[in-house]
Amino acid sequence: MKVKVVSGKTYLLRLINAALNSDFYFVIANHNMTVVAADGDYVKAFTTSEVLLAPGQTTDVLVTANQPKGEK
Repeated sequence: MKVKVVSGKTYLLRLINAALNSDFYFVIANHNMTVVAADGDYVKAFTTSEVLLAPGQTTDVLVTANQPKGEK
């Protein structure tokens, strides 16, 4: 999926794993994410390069578009 972003701006993403029996990893190339909530509850914020989502889990992350534009 491609999403147009503005360089330097921070975005809040709500990640949802709607699968029944599969865990999923979420990664954005060359970006770190700050996890701020899990399953509707705020958590102590931490930074990571990947997020593991269990079945039915939601996670809110902050991502800053701070990398140069990539190739198509």
